[in-house]
Amino acid sequence: MGRPCGLARGPAQRPPANVRGARHAERERAQELIAENQSYCTKWGLVPGTHEHTLCTMDVQEIRAKHERRLAETIMGAL
Repeated sequence: MGRPCGLARGPAQRPPANVRGARHAERERAQELIAENQSYCTKWGLVPGTHEHTLCTMDVQEIRAKHERRLAETIMGAL
């Protein structure tokens, strides 16, 4: 019996370089934002690793997400 149509032969194919590059850039950006959030909360006297520091970083993350949504809505409304 033959191989079903559409199945790849050999090792799994890698995504194109531009997709890999975009994924890498996205991971780096996420790591930078995490570090910035932690740094911001530490700057305000919250000790890393404490419950309060964790809550602060979560709040900063939520503020960033809301801001990004508003920006996206503004951009989509302008198109």
